[in-house]
Amino acid sequence: MNNKSLLLILSFLILAIMLSLPGCDELVTETVNTTVTDSTLAIGCFNCHKSNENVFLRPKGQWENSKHASAIALDTILTDGCDGAKCHTHEGYIEEFDSVFISNNVQYSVIGCFTCHDPHSHEYDTWDDNLLSILRGGSEEEYVSLANDSLYFMNANDKSIMCVNCHRDVNNLTDPVNGATEDLTITSDNIPHFSPQADVILGFNGFSFKSSSKIATHREALSSTNACLTCHYGTGKGYQFGEHTFRLADETEEYVKNCNLGGCHTDLTDFSSIEIISNIKIMSDSLEYIFSNMNLLDENNNYRTDTTFSPNLVRMFSNYFLYQRDGSMGVHNPGYFEQILSESVEQWDSLPVHVSFNADTTLVLITDTVTFSYSANGNIDSLVWNFTDTTYSVQNDGSDQKLLFDTAGIYEVSLTAFGKNPTNFESFILNDSIYVYNATPVASFTPTVTDTFVDSTITFTNNSTDADSYEWDFGDSTTSIETDPTHAYTTDGIFTVILIAINPLGSDTTTIDITINPNP
Repeated sequence: MNNKSLLLILSFLILAIMLSLPGCDELVTETVNTTVTDSTLAIGCFNCHKSNENVFLRPKGQWENSKHASAIALDTILTDGCDGAKCHTHEGYIEEFDSVFISNNVQYSVIGCFTCHDPHSHEYDTWDDNLLSILRGGSEEEYVSLANDSLYFMNANDKSIMCVNCHRDVNNLTDPVNGATEDLTITSDNIPHFSPQADVILGFNGFSFKSSSKIATHREALSSTNACLTCHYGTGKGYQFGEHTFRLADETEEYVKNCNLGGCHTDLTDFSSIEIISNIKIMSDSLEYIFSNMNLLDENNNYRTDTTFSPNLVRMFSNYFLYQRDGSMGVHNPGYFEQILSESVEQWDSLPVHVSFNADTTLVLITDTVTFSYSANGNIDSLVWNFTDTTYSVQNDGSDQKLLFDTAGIYEVSLTAFGKNPTNFESFILNDSIYVYNATPVASFTPTVTDTFVDSTITFTNNSTDADSYEWDFGDSTTSIETDPTHAYTTDGIFTVILIAINPLGSDTTTIDITINPNP
């Protein structure tokens, strides 16, 4: 047998093996939740994907520049113990929304191509690139139930249904405080979760202080299109915007071409050129300024968890974070954001004021300084300190207040916050008074006599200074806490009288011997 015949037989054997093996569509999918090595060395892939098409490189590059490819969301699962694996990881999504059990010991990975696409579930001989448009959870007549029991459904061809599985709020925040009237702490339950885009599109999960109708600007426009993908997929722009990045803006540039292609806009150049978007930004900045001046935001511009808030202030926070965590600068629903943010800003003047403070010490010597740390929130017009007989105002900048006491005495301290409305005020009184002393105590006393007889009454005059209390020991097993006590000895002898003068800063002791003689 010559080499040519041997090569022909070998080729038939390879072809037979290839035909008996699953095609690439079965090999790269995770239908059995395992990664199968392509034993055809990818030869089968080129039956559908021609080398001159290169159809996967641009989507791959775009995906690599997207948040889906970022490990940030994945890290919340691995390091913070977040329970959102279904929306943060590929394996969690498949298990939750495709009802496929993965494993109790799954190694999570980022959102990838086959998280969203399921094109290889078809017969090998009918598979082609057009089937890439088939998405998991995006078939006709599907809908997603939101936290307030509303249904997200745009139209029978709405491919963004799959996106909405994750891009929706987990909390029902129609009223984030559930009608509470007392102060409460902000938690993850009364603040919108990250990426609540589906709720925003429909005009949900913001609080209206005027109980007015919800405005959903883009809802009608999207109901006759591919919904979210109308703008966020479009034609793309390199690896930075659109298509598989889904991003239309970053810190340096905005990409609005897809908006113009959507049929609603024809000459849009940037989002900020839209007046309502500029107004929304101004209102958001106003709320951020209010919260920052009230010292209610931390260094990451998130709410402080160690502070209590009035119910309306929590509602303002909830509206503000709905805007922030939607991430569209208001574009997803401009009319709705304009409504709830403007109403939140209007609430500022009517917010109840709150104030409290503490002192670093309540016991000081004269000329020592006491530092008062205070917390005040609400639309405060002025703060007024009162120290028994001294009153002065301070600026509400959140800084510590230091006061040097130059006169000994006992001071009752209070702080009153006055709102813009004169009837809106609150006072806080320190539980402990401030005790100011000239010095630590000096004990001194004088007896009427130091040499006398049994049963004679002796008066002890207290000459101590800077003392609040006294302890006497007369040397015969009797004591007293009076300031100027009297005492009569019943036996003769020499007795040492001890006086301890005390104030909160210290004590001092002095003694005098008394001689008691038998009666003549």
